[in-house]
Amino acid sequence: KGSLFIPLLLIILNIALLPKRSLGKMILAFIAGIGEFAAIFNSVLLALLLKALLLGDWFFAEVPIRCDIVLGSAFLLSVIGLTARGKIFADGNDWKISQVLRKPLLLAVWALWIVATIAAFAAEKGLGIQLHLSETNEEVESCEDRSGLTPAELLSCHKIFSVPVTATTCALLTEQEQAMLGKYKATAVATPIASAKLGNPTTPITTCVKAGMNVALGTGGAIDSGNLDMFEVMRFAALQARREKGDADALPAIAPLMMATVCGAQAQGRTDCGMLKEGMDADIILVDFSAPHLMPCHNVPSGLVFSAKGGDVAMTMVRGKILYQNGKFTTIDLNSVVSEIMEYAIPRLLGEKEEK
Repeated sequence: KGSLFIPLLLIILNIALLPKRSLGKMILAFIAGIGEFAAIFNSVLLALLLKALLLGDWFFAEVPIRCDIVLGSAFLLSVIGLTARGKIFADGNDWKISQVLRKPLLLAVWALWIVATIAAFAAEKGLGIQLHLSETNEEVESCEDRSGLTPAELLSCHKIFSVPVTATTCALLTEQEQAMLGKYKATAVATPIASAKLGNPTTPITTCVKAGMNVALGTGGAIDSGNLDMFEVMRFAALQARREKGDADALPAIAPLMMATVCGAQAQGRTDCGMLKEGMDADIILVDFSAPHLMPCHNVPSGLVFSAKGGDVAMTMVRGKILYQNGKFTTIDLNSVVSEIMEYAIPRLLGEKEEK
């Protein structure tokens, strides 16, 4: 009962909360409100899909067809700056899924019920949540202006941290927020190169660790960081922490090495990988220390963090299967991949018309 008034209520709230919106966007908001009817009939997916298509970013999901569990994940969508992406990685026939929130604090206040719904869904299904948190001053200020709360405080009100959370950057967390996330054993993913390239604040690694948070490392993507070289990320993280603290011992070489391996596995809730240990998956790389820039090797962790680079990897093994060795990929035809990128993918991405 009363469901007929939901679209009208949404458009009124939309006008009140976002007065600068054009009439066209407000009309779209009204149409999107019709999606609320679907929620009333327990079809959350349809409701969010309408909103995502009309008001948000496009959603992307790396969803294998055989992974039918994804059909139960109704939140692989975006809603006014909210993007929930399905992050799926294969583990034989088993699949692990985390939901992802992209800049959730740019949401209109009336849409925050979706965040609470996502938290409840994740808790029910035993999922973790990935999100971008307190990355920029604009994000934090926008959240405080709209709600009177910081991003982490607002998400905490909606019980996001009641499930395992992996939060990218966490650059502008207050000490109180760090302590709160440490209590929840949340993970901060530092992307030092991407943050620096974008001119954004970087993750305060040492203070997050002291607050009890798990801190892992990431590239932030090839576009933002220039490449996907985790050796560069480890080096940059160590140098950044030492510069900020004015202390050459602020982050020993072994720390970023663990952040890139053990802490990364912990962030994914995985206990079967992340270190070389009996019973763990055989996920291994071999680094060629005969390269001139790696000689002499006085300390292996220091050499890996401060001197090595991706090109020094001689072999990559995943779950005991060699995927790369001595410059050759064993599971893909590199020439065909490059050809497809140059002749098909790039022209389509850049909008170039195919010659007939």
